[in-house]
Amino acid sequence: MPFLSVALSIHYLRIHAAVKLHGVPTINSSSQAYEFEADFTGYYNNLTPPLLRNDQLHKGGITQTKTQCIYADKNLRVDQVFGSSNLHAGSCLFPASTDTALALPYQTASF
Repeated sequence: MPFLSVALSIHYLRIHAAVKLHGVPTINSSSQAYEFEADFTGYYNNLTPPLLRNDQLHKGGITQTKTQCIYADKNLRVDQVFGSSNLHAGSCLFPASTDTALALPYQTASF
């Protein structure tokens, strides 16, 4: 079993993001999902020393913005956000920061 011979280290990521809408989300009638295009800006602070976590210069080097097509299944919580009359092109959404755990091989774990 070669997997057992590889030492895996666990890395915890906290992903921070903001979503700026290009247009109002629409519902696809066949899939019953909201569809929209947005600029997704985010960064993660894995392995950042505590003294750099609020450093704007450090964050600037790891922040990326990408335009993405986003699909969200229709449900009560999503309807409350995407069905709001206050939502328009240019609106910004701030998803909750999410914690993610990744197991990485020891030799690729250094950043």
